[in-house]
Amino acid sequence: MVKVEKSNQKINPFGGINFTINAIKQIGIPELIDNQLGKRVSQAKYSYSDLILNLLGVFFCGGDCAEDITDHLKDYLDAVPGTKVANSDTILGVLKSLKTDKQQVISSTNYKQC
Repeated sequence: MVKVEKSNQKINPFGGINFTINAIKQIGIPELIDNQLGKRVSQAKYSYSDLILNLLGVFFCGGDCAEDITDHLKDYLDAVPGTKVANSDTILGVLKSLKTDKQQVISSTNYKQC
């Protein structure tokens, strides 16, 4: 006899993202990101690690750009427990604030790196 079980959980085509995000959290990547980049202002709703995990989630789910989080993936990433999902404008604005000027480094072998 087949047993049918009723479930209230949402069906997520990106169910594997739960395991990926949890593995990233378990090895301490979010703490590393926040320790290296520091804390955001107290009014900020999202930490640097939240925003970078959002962007990673987009790419792990097959997205091509940050706008995919707002257009297609927000509901699916919201379903990952313990994850705060921002919109693409927030993610891109924070990434823009982190950019630095281009630096040219010349190694001892005269190989130029940018």
